[in-house]
Amino acid sequence: MELLLRNREEPALPAGEEGTVRDFIPIQDSARVLQLWQRVFPAPASGITPEWEFRNGPLGPQPRAVAEWCGRVVAHAGAVPIRFQYGGDTVLGAYSVAAMTDAEARGRGLYTGVAKHLYSRLEREGFAFVAGFSNRRSMSVVTGPLGRTPLRPFPWAICPAASWFPWFRRPGSVGAPVPVDVQANAPLELEEGVFGDPALDDLWRRFSPQVRIGAIRDAQFNHWRFTGHPDGVYRMRWGRTAAQIRAYWVGRIFVFRGIKVAFLVDFLADPQRLEAGTLLLNDFRQWAAANGAWLLSALLPFHSLIRDLLERFGFLQVPELFHPHRLCFSVRGLGKVGGESEIKDPKNWFLSWADTDIV
Repeated sequence: MELLLRNREEPALPAGEEGTVRDFIPIQDSARVLQLWQRVFPAPASGITPEWEFRNGPLGPQPRAVAEWCGRVVAHAGAVPIRFQYGGDTVLGAYSVAAMTDAEARGRGLYTGVAKHLYSRLEREGFAFVAGFSNRRSMSVVTGPLGRTPLRPFPWAICPAASWFPWFRRPGSVGAPVPVDVQANAPLELEEGVFGDPALDDLWRRFSPQVRIGAIRDAQFNHWRFTGHPDGVYRMRWGRTAAQIRAYWVGRIFVFRGIKVAFLVDFLADPQRLEAGTLLLNDFRQWAAANGAWLLSALLPFHSLIRDLLERFGFLQVPELFHPHRLCFSVRGLGKVGGESEIKDPKNWFLSWADTDIV
């Protein structure tokens, strides 16, 4: 998540001084970036701690950059290196995380300099693109001087947690109960999932033809994304037939403005067993209702059968005008991918809340 927040407690930094933009040096900068984090985030966001946010990604340490001014780190930008499916190829992409600027350093172009420094490094190291989720304050920076293209509308969707709630469903809804004969002919075992189970690789291989551009959601990604969170907040359930995982969901409960919401953080289903996906969505709803949730929240992939399953189940995309927090997903191609139109087309992207660091 990229935030540029105001800090009212630190004294003003001297005028006329020049900041230094450079790569992050762990031994030298870790403590000072922690101090910047504490100034920008006076209370932990979503249970996130610096240790969790800056942990090594699936492909090793995060590339990071800082701006130093008068002995203080006043701006920081990081990127999580992740393997992406891009068409039929595997490429190296990066999600921008932990972008923060000291309020007293704003207006001097330091964050822009830090991010450009980081993007240049990513390009030199062979990354195909950098993408990220920004709030309203930082949106104008990342889509302006940093040259990222916004992919709109932001695909936030909601669904009532109560299955009896009157709600529009598309004709032929797979959200209706699964016919008994389908379950009897191909029974599924619904059980607790294990983060990082190797069988997730096989499910991803079967699902991946649905994905044009998206993070590779294999066992490695699953283990990295959902283990080690300070709050230990994620729940995973899956449906199996013999040794194969046919569908899974990962969920998290939030209390947002007094309303308990169950977030469908990640969800995959075997294209050859779509009823397994429906069963797992019903299982997710039952879990949410049992935990007192009123609403279900998901990001709709811009395409793929997962979007179709979610819409038929009852998820409706919320117009951006009614979003309680305005978020923007944006991307900038690097190197040979920089000028390709495919990466800037929202329809090509497969997203879920698992692609963010805020849920």
